[in-house]
Amino acid sequence: MIYLKKWLVICLAVFMSALHSPLLTIESIQGAECPICTEILDIETSYKLACNHVSCINCLHNLTRFSLKETDSRSLGCPQCKSPLDETDLRTICPNPEALQRVKSILDFASARKDPRFKHCPTADCKGYFIDTYGVGRNIKCSTCQESYCSACRQNHKQNMSCEKYQQLLGASSSSSNKKGKGKSLDETMTEQWVKANTKQCPNCQTVIEKKGGCKKMHCYDCKHIFDWEPK
Repeated sequence: MIYLKKWLVICLAVFMSALHSPLLTIESIQGAECPICTEILDIETSYKLACNHVSCINCLHNLTRFSLKETDSRSLGCPQCKSPLDETDLRTICPNPEALQRVKSILDFASARKDPRFKHCPTADCKGYFIDTYGVGRNIKCSTCQESYCSACRQNHKQNMSCEKYQQLLGASSSSSNKKGKGKSLDETMTEQWVKANTKQCPNCQTVIEKKGGCKKMHCYDCKHIFDWEPK
């Protein structure tokens, strides 16, 4: 059964290559190496991408698995010219429909980040995002964590209150609380203290990250930037 499955994968790879461009021939890859594993290409286990570069089909499968594990779109392209994989490539390389959908989500996220209106959900460790097309601040709900906040300042304040007014009231409340020890409930104070102690924004992409232990070197799960939890 295992051998039959491998044979079907190989046949599918050869068939899909033929849809992109002329079928691979022994002469066209003779002596050529896979750009990933550097092994000599075999006509029966090679796949030609839409950009016409050829790699081992198994290496491309492994590249996709790595991208899914790391949620990294940078490896979802041709290993030689870095051209993005097209729909046919993705359907051939992804092992199952679930993986294909996850890969598409990673690529959609990478594409959305290029939009200057792109914004992260402010909830710590939430991977939700949105494109701010509203023009003015309005109350929205994150489709990932279901938390509500203002699209402009990404704070949870009333719809009929401007972001500027909210910041003024927040500053006044903080000042009053510091002077009189009033103005905030114990729960509010404890929550703010916890957020301040356990979360920070990535200095590169502003994703809110929660620290759950380990060393002080932080690795942003979104843009992969590495930074110090406590800057020197």
